[in-house]
Amino acid sequence: MKKIGILLLSTLLGACGTYNAADTMATRDDATTDMARCGGGLGIDNRVGLIIQREAAKSGGELSAQQSSEIYTHAVKQGLMTADGKSYDIYVKCLLELDKRRSDKQTLAQIERTQQPALKVYLDAKEGPSRQLVVDNTGAELTELEVTPAPFLVMSDLCLIEKAGDCPAKTLSRLEMAYIPIENFYSPVSWLGRYNGSLYAVDEAESARLRDTAAEVIKRTQTARTGSMTDYVITLVRLRYKDKFQMAHERFIDASLEQRELPGDLGQALFALRTQWVEAGKVINAVDISASSLYNIWNTSRLPKDALPAAWLYYQKQSRSSV
Repeated sequence: MKKIGILLLSTLLGACGTYNAADTMATRDDATTDMARCGGGLGIDNRVGLIIQREAAKSGGELSAQQSSEIYTHAVKQGLMTADGKSYDIYVKCLLELDKRRSDKQTLAQIERTQQPALKVYLDAKEGPSRQLVVDNTGAELTELEVTPAPFLVMSDLCLIEKAGDCPAKTLSRLEMAYIPIENFYSPVSWLGRYNGSLYAVDEAESARLRDTAAEVIKRTQTARTGSMTDYVITLVRLRYKDKFQMAHERFIDASLEQRELPGDLGQALFALRTQWVEAGKVINAVDISASSLYNIWNTSRLPKDALPAAWLYYQKQSRSSV
């Protein structure tokens, strides 16, 4: 083991400056907090702990008997501790043990970050008019998967312009839209019980009736408004599961076009808005929809585009930034 030179050790010990337990607790640094915990009541200056940690780090967290003896001898000579070999041994063992525990925690945290499920959430266009909502996992195993699709029918005014340019301000101020929750758009399916591979697959409801009804309502209302409207469906998905370390996760995915993960606070806010609208009866049934019911919901829920709930405005901003 490489011997610590007297001059080098003295320089290191002297260069640390005054360093006591109060300073340590104020900085909240893990390593120096350990010194305060181990050295409390032993009368050992924290500068001794700095050298012990530094030398142990060079040898994989261990300190040889020779290294320990040299540090002890010169620390006593410099007045950084009393000549109490028993207290010193307790201090060294305490420091090295806490260093090891901290290193183990950091290693575990790294493993937990890297060994996570790799989830893919997408709409699979199969043969026929409808699609499948699919969840695949190509990463580490998971358990207790809960998938909650949240489809919305988006109805929106469009601005017609005869030549290139901005929409006239008068017309722009009248543009309105609504995000209308859809029920029974996906058949009820629970988790398939797998840990990897295809975890979840559910068919969309037959969408022809929904499309035809929306087209009828738009045809009835657009002429009296801005002259043009559009409609489309977006699908948000909430995923809840436990990873292999039994840590619970909640994630929100926009699977409308391609997988896009939403910030957690935004996902929670959008799902909360959906619940409020469903409870208020502002929801359409994908398998039992009529033009009159959709027309009434549109008329009672539409808002100017700049006056939508904050969560939907944030969602739109997120959508634009991801393009």
